[in-house]
Amino acid sequence: MNKLGKIFNVAFVVVFYMISVLVVGNMITGSYIASLLSVPVFVLIAFAMSKQYLWLDRINLKVTWAVIQVLSAILMVYMAFEMEVNLSWDWGGLIKNATNVVFHNQLLYEQDVARYPNNKFWLAFLVILFKIVRMFYASATIETFKTVSIVVSCVFVQLTIFFIHKTAKLVWNEKKAFVVGIITVCCLPLYLYAMFAYTDTSGMLLAILMLYFYIKYNKTDGRANIAYTILIGIVAGISYKIKVTIFILFMAMICELFLNLKDAKQIKKFVMFVVITMVGVVAVVSASNKVISSQFEISEEVEDANEFPLTHWVMMALGETGGYCEEDVSYTKSFPTYEEKNKADIKEIKKRVREKGKSGLIEHICYTKLKRTWGDSCLAGDDYAGRFPVDENGIWQRVFTFHGSDHWIGLIYSWLYYIVLIVGILLSGIFAIRRTNEQQKMLVLRIALFGIILFLSIWECNSRYLVAFIPVLIMTSADGIFMTREKIKNKKLRKQ
Repeated sequence: MNKLGKIFNVAFVVVFYMISVLVVGNMITGSYIASLLSVPVFVLIAFAMSKQYLWLDRINLKVTWAVIQVLSAILMVYMAFEMEVNLSWDWGGLIKNATNVVFHNQLLYEQDVARYPNNKFWLAFLVILFKIVRMFYASATIETFKTVSIVVSCVFVQLTIFFIHKTAKLVWNEKKAFVVGIITVCCLPLYLYAMFAYTDTSGMLLAILMLYFYIKYNKTDGRANIAYTILIGIVAGISYKIKVTIFILFMAMICELFLNLKDAKQIKKFVMFVVITMVGVVAVVSASNKVISSQFEISEEVEDANEFPLTHWVMMALGETGGYCEEDVSYTKSFPTYEEKNKADIKEIKKRVREKGKSGLIEHICYTKLKRTWGDSCLAGDDYAGRFPVDENGIWQRVFTFHGSDHWIGLIYSWLYYIVLIVGILLSGIFAIRRTNEQQKMLVLRIALFGIILFLSIWECNSRYLVAFIPVLIMTSADGIFMTREKIKNKKLRKQ
């Protein structure tokens, strides 16, 4: 299986090298100042990697990290309310729908909920949350619910940061976990998306929880091992209902365990893992459907008339930008039934494939779609955080949103951070090529990244769809950075 692992790592490096080139190109056009500064920044990082940091042994890393995360939480909540935006896009629609269910026991935008069934479970969560708020505060309004949702979302993001640090400690050690924690609290998209109680912030928490339980699974035996297997299945099931792309991480875990099979004992353990987790997934999905139906219902007639088939998003993927297109939405919406929508979308898919031809399709996937997905240092956070702001002249809006007058300042920071993150991921793949599957700490995450790259190559793409994968990006990049430092240290020792 090591040969398969090596082939995969080579493929990963080739694909991520393409992504890295596109990212550099976008950085040059997006912020020439960041482009100029990137070279000295990398030189500085390389110099820093060659040094010993004995002072880390003299401080209490646990206490220091706790203080840093508290400061991060304060800054996050402050930014979330200072950059507050009015309700819009899917996030705002769900809050309006949930509020209407709480007050009037019916959906405000029933057609939208039927059209995008992937949002149903998150909508049910918001309904339950707002009902709890109203139990304690009878005069609650939609603004109250919005405020609570912002706080809850910030809590989700902070829990994500907490578990990234905790997972890093499991994978490496206290010192390296501290470094990973610092990398995480410096990630700008976490702060830009913190105000949105949506599937992105909840999705990233599910991703790191699943990874944490998986690492624990690999480090334990007996009952504890089975317990973590069950927990992985539960989290994977919730992920499937909230953010299906996170389910790719679960599939990556199965792939890694398969690649590491050596004897009958491991095969037996692998089969148990698959069976137990899949039972958990099915049970959670079944239970979640009951939770949804207990909060609101949509008639079969409304669903059949409005629900979009999966082929709709494949069709949009073949559009000019590879992403969301209002014209494509109107096209699919124009057909009266689910079956007719599906047939029409398939017909359009075939037409677009023919029009592009083989070379055009390859260019579309390897350039247009990769660039749209991976070529944004803010992961589109500067776009969403700038939509209908409450105070469009605030300093945070001016610096960190797309149309802000001082956005160039924010872009310098975001691009320098992002390019280091991307290069770290590329290095993780390069150094892994010569290692056995067992020696690779982040093989499962590279498989997950490769999976999301493949998925978004045939699906409507958006940089925002990477937000839930931020824990995966950070942990994989940290792996590459730590392996680079290890190489530099070994080279210095050989010279001595």
